[in-house]
Amino acid sequence: MAAARPRTNHDSPAAVGGSDLAVSRFGWSEHELLANEKDVLGFYLSGHPLARFSGELKLFSTHRLDRLPSSGSPVRIAGMISNVRRMLTKAKKEPYARCRLEDLDSEVDLIVFPKAYASGAAAYLKPAEMVVVSGKGNRRT
Repeated sequence: MAAARPRTNHDSPAAVGGSDLAVSRFGWSEHELLANEKDVLGFYLSGHPLARFSGELKLFSTHRLDRLPSSGSPVRIAGMISNVRRMLTKAKKEPYARCRLEDLDSEVDLIVFPKAYASGAAAYLKPAEMVVVSGKGNRRT
């Protein structure tokens, strides 16, 4: 019978380089791990925070973000807000916002105009918040 050697962290399957190692070693939640991957790498490596909601995204959306129709067409899209910039219009100093929305396939920029912003949309404009947005597309190249 061979002598047993002590187990180290390097012996575990997670030590090979998976999300389990980062979650257990640093005490991060899956959400924190994915957010850190996005911050450092610019993309998600070990998964996507919306993956478990793919059915809901399809249910509430008329289009995927990578397949939006031409300008002026009405759309309803669902996804997660990845960043928000709150601003004021130049002329009337009314608040509005510019946001980045992502789904499993792509990202798009959104503008929340002053009327929608003031009518309550501002409360939902938080990073990592899942939202459904209705509006008209305006494709810029």
